[in-house]
Amino acid sequence: MKKNYDIKKFEPMDKENETKIAKKFQKKLFFSKFFYYYIAIIGVIFFLEKNNFIFDSVLGDQVFILIMVLFWILGLYSIISTLIFGICPYCQRFQKLNGKAVGVDSSSISYTRGVSPFIKYCTRCGAPLSEKAVKEVYEKLEKGNASTPID
Repeated sequence: MKKNYDIKKFEPMDKENETKIAKKFQKKLFFSKFFYYYIAIIGVIFFLEKNNFIFDSVLGDQVFILIMVLFWILGLYSIISTLIFGICPYCQRFQKLNGKAVGVDSSSISYTRGVSPFIKYCTRCGAPLSEKAVKEVYEKLEKGNASTPID
């Protein structure tokens, strides 16, 4: 039987405190985000290796094995740490699948969801989990207050 827990929606209260919480939350996800940049670095290294710009054949094999081992270790760490460190500090829940990928093939279009360490808002309670998101919430709040007439 699936239990439906009642999760309160986020209500902004203190901008400074929420900014501190967002900074702390994003700091925990720093190494998970590093994996995505590591993929780009690996791509450049493989391109240079393929075109014989770097490494000789003997050293190239050892470096290739080292890079692939690091790739799998960092990949597993990124997924596991995103799940663990991605717990919302407001509602204390894990994030739903927040990553999105669209693939186009000659015969089909696919859409998948996964785990991403680039979390801006909580997927359950809507709390801002990055500094930019906190600023956006308070800008919307200020615009909303400015548009209402004062008696």
